Amino acid sequence: MSRRAVLNALRRERERARERSGRSRTLTLPAPHQGWNARDPVQAIPPTQAERFTNVISSHDGISPRRNPLIHASISSSIEPTELMVHVGSIETMFCGADGGIWDVSSAGFVATPAVTGLTNTKFCWTNINGRLVWANGEDAPQSYDGAAWSTQPLSVASGEPAASADKFAGVYSFKNRTYWWRPDQLGFYYSTLDSIGDALRFFDLSYVARKGGDLLTMTRYTHDGGSGPDDYPVFVTTAGEAIVYQGTNPNDANAWALVGVFNLGEAAGIGAAMPQRMDIAASWGAQTWLITEYDYVALPQAMLTEGVVTPSKLAGAVKAAMNDNQANLSWQAVLYPKGPLLLFNVPVADSTWGDREKAVGTYHQHIVDLHTGAPSLFTGMNATSWAVFDGDLYYTALASASGDNTVICQAFATATSVSIEMISGPSNLRVNNPKSITAARLWASASANATLVPSTASTRVELKMNYTDNRLPQREVLRYNEWMLAAGVGTFVQMKCTGPVTPDAKYRHIDYVYEVIDPAVGFW
Repeated sequence: MSRRAVLNALRRERERARERSGRSRTLTLPAPHQGWNARDPVQAIPPTQAERFTNVISSHDGISPRRNPLIHASISSSIEPTELMVHVGSIETMFCGADGGIWDVSSAGFVATPAVTGLTNTKFCWTNINGRLVWANGEDAPQSYDGAAWSTQPLSVASGEPAASADKFAGVYSFKNRTYWWRPDQLGFYYSTLDSIGDALRFFDLSYVARKGGDLLTMTRYTHDGGSGPDDYPVFVTTAGEAIVYQGTNPNDANAWALVGVFNLGEAAGIGAAMPQRMDIAASWGAQTWLITEYDYVALPQAMLTEGVVTPSKLAGAVKAAMNDNQANLSWQAVLYPKGPLLLFNVPVADSTWGDREKAVGTYHQHIVDLHTGAPSLFTGMNATSWAVFDGDLYYTALASASGDNTVICQAFATATSVSIEMISGPSNLRVNNPKSITAARLWASASANATLVPSTASTRVELKMNYTDNRLPQREVLRYNEWMLAAGVGTFVQMKCTGPVTPDAKYRHIDYVYEVIDPAVGFW
C-alpha cells in the first residue's frame, strides 16, 4: 500500500473516530440475575453477576429482597439451641434440642416444660423410618418418637458381630427400609434387618475399601432418576474426605450389594469437632445431592466422576473463607426448602461456644441457591443454629441474645417487612473498552403501592460507580425507579450498587444508561 493510501486510511479512521466521539448511546443492562459470585476477582465478574448479593433472591421475573422471619415459639433455655427435628406422619411434630432436653415446639407460643430431660448432648443425628423419629448423639442412649411419646430405642447386635454400646452410636440413617448406625471411632457401620430399627445389627467394615483411612462421618444418598427408587445409591462419607458409594439394598448379600467406587471429595464440614458425626451436611434435590466440604459445596454424582476436579461453584471463595475459621463448628448444615425452591447452607461466621455450654451467641450466615435460576445469594441477620422444614415451611433455632434470653424458634421468610440489602453488580464496560462519560441512567423496578423502594430513606440508595481507570473520585447519583436521572461520571467501567432497607414486593429488573464514548485519538477530554 502506498504512503498516500495509508494516510488516506488513517484520515478516514480519524474522521470516523471523531464522529463516534461525543455521540450519545443508550444501553440496557439486566440486573445481576445470575447472583453472587464469591469465586472470581471483581474485575472478572460479568455485569449479570454480583460482587455483593446480600438478602436478595434472583427469580424468573426480577431480583427481590428476601422476606423476614417471624418468631414461632420459644423455650425456657438460655443455652444456644443445637437441633431441630421433625417427626413425619399424618400430623407432623417439630422438636427442639437444647439445654439437655427435647422440647415440642410444634405449636406457637412459649413452651415451659421439655418432653425429654437429662440428656448429655442435644446435637442429634436423626431420621424417620416406619412411623418413628429416631436419633443418636454419641453420648446418650438413642431414643425414638412414635407420634405420641418418646422412649429409649432398643438396639441389639447380632451374634458374632463386634459389640457396640448403644450410647456410642453417633449417627443414624434410614435407607431402603433399614437403619444404618455408626460410631465416631470406626470406619464402618451397623445395619438392621429389613423393616426394623435396631434388631440384630450387623457390622460392615469399610476399612478394606477406604484408601485414606479415617472414620465414618455421615451417610447420604444420590439417585439417577430424581426420586426414591431402584436407582438410589448409598454414600458413606469419611473424615478423610472420601465418598464410598455402593449399589444395592442388603449389605449382607453379595448379590444385592456391590461397590461402585471410592471418590476423593475433600474433607467435609464438622471435621475437628468433638462429636462430628452428622447427616445434615448433605441435601438432595432431584438427581443431585450437595455435600458441604472444605473447598466448596460439591454436587453428587458430578463431583465423583471427576474426583472433585470440577469448576468451583460461585460460592467456593465464601466457603473456603468460612471453613478456615469454623470447619469444626457443628452448625454447618445443608437443607432443602422445596417451597422456595431453595438450597440453604448454614454457615458459622463467628463461632459461639455452645459446645462448652456457655451463654454465647454466634454469628451465622446462609449461602443460598435458588433452584429455579441457579443464582447464589448471601443471607444475613438470621443467627440460626439449626434448620428444618415443618409442614412445608422453613424454621430455625436461635438464642435471642447473649444475655441469656429464651431460645426462639423462628419461621423463616414469613413477613413482608423491610430488610436491609446490598447488591453490587459486576463491572460493565458498556460494550466499549474506551473511557466514557455517563450522562443519565434509569433503573427499572416494580413494586406495589405500599412498597418501600428507593430512595425511601436517607439510608436507601441506588448508586452508579465509575471505576478502575478514572483518577478522580467515583461520581454517584441517587436513582429513582423508572425515571431518567442525570448522572456525571467518567471512567472505563460502571457498576450499579443498591443498599438499604427495601420491602420484599419490590423487584429490580434492569438499568438503562446514556453515555458518550471518549476517544483519546481525537482529544475529546
